Order: sequence, then structure tokens, then C-alpha cells
Amino acid sequence: TCALPILDKLTRAGQKAKTQRFMKPNPFAIKDVYGQEVANLLSSRKKSKLIHSSGDIDASGDEVEVPFRDLLRRRLPNQYFVGHGHIVDQSLNVSPQFDVVIADNNATPILFEAENGCQFFPWESVFAVGEIKASYQRGKHPVRKFAESIAKLKTQLVRLPTPPSYLGNGVFLEGFESSDERKVRNPLFPFMVFFDSGAATQADLADEYCATSDEYLPVVASFLDGSAVVKAEIEKAKGESRWGQWIWTRCA
Repeated sequence: TCALPILDKLTRAGQKAKTQRFMKPNPFAIKDVYGQEVANLLSSRKKSKLIHSSGDIDASGDEVEVPFRDLLRRRLPNQYFVGHGHIVDQSLNVSPQFDVVIADNNATPILFEAENGCQFFPWESVFAVGEIKASYQRGKHPVRKFAESIAKLKTQLVRLPTPPSYLGNGVFLEGFESSDERKVRNPLFPFMVFFDSGAATQADLADEYCATSDEYLPVVASFLDGSAVVKAEIEKAKGESRWGQWIWTRCA
């Protein structure tokens, strides 16, 4: 009789353990994680506004550029080096300055870094370049100006083709020829990020995109307050605007 309460407790404990064993595991809150990342970026935008109002424009730019580069470093694999500065070709021609440069960390990511942190990258190591803006200001034509920098990079600097014997990760194999027939295996990916869309309208963006050659436009321009301009071959949906292959869409 004295053992019955003990047996009852053991039975209940066993049933509870069995139930817990077959319970569905809690899902990882990935949306909350990225939501926090966005919140941190938007917080840096608020700081940028305060600093800009004091007249220190350069420092206000750093307040949005630095957190965004830090985010890329955390999220991209170690194969990629994230920095900022200029691109240099074999003849030592120098490109305009870019807020974000993503280069091959397995090759030679940077040639030189100045005291102020500005870096110089070999053209052949670069995967992507980006422009970071706190807000879209229509009078400054930011997309057109960024496209002009891309045009200078592509037309005034010479990029060597990828050798057919290159395997990747800085490794070459004598006698090997890749089946990849592209002249350059890491074509440039230009992008823009605006922390908010400011006074941007469909007409403003259409003017900028239609006045510039597709070859020099950013592949994606992302507005962190909920929209993006991308180059895509998709069916037009309600509420979207399209200019040629470019489409301005609201993000869910």
C-alpha cells in the first residue's frame, strides 16, 4: 500500500517523458532574427539623421555604411571579404570609391589599406560593389550617379579574363581547361541599398532607369522600408511598375 503513491508518480513521470519525446520541436524564429538585424540597421539610420543635422555629413554616412558592412560580414561565408574603397587594374588605374566591395578572400582581397580604412582591391578579385544611402534624394539622382561610377569602372579599367586552368579558391591546374566559357567567371554584381525611400516616386525612378544603359545600372536597388527595383523576367503583378526589364515592387 505504501508503494502505490511512488508507483503512481513513476508512471506519471514516464507518461510525461513519453509525451515530450513525441512533441513537435519548437521552430527556429528565423524571421525574428532577421527582424532584429533590420531593427539594428534602422536604428543606425536614426543616429545618422542626428549626426547629419549637426553638419558632419561624412560621419552620418558612416553610421549607415558601417553597420551594413558588418551585417554582410556576419552573413556571408568566409570565402568573401567585405570592405570599401577603390578597385585597381593591372595598369594601376583606380576606380571611383564604393561604399561596399565584396572580394575573393581566397585570392588577394586587398592590395593596400590607408590609415582612414579606405582599401584598394585588385579588379580580378571583386564580386560585387554597392552604394549605401540613408535616404533617396530625387534631386541628387543617386541611381544615375552610381551607374556613372559603374560605367567608369567597366570602361576605364581593364579586367583580365579568368584563366581556363583556374579551379577556384586561388588554385590553378596545369593542363586543365574549364568548360565554363565565360570570359570572367565572377561577373560584377552592382547593388544599391536605401535605408528609406524618402521622396522617391515611380516617375523619379523611371526617369533614372530609362536614362541609363542597363549595363551600368544596379542589379537590385533595395529600400529597407519595403520596396525594391530589380531586373527580372516575371509576369507583372498588381501594384507593380515596370520599365523594360526593370520592375519596382513592394516587398511583403
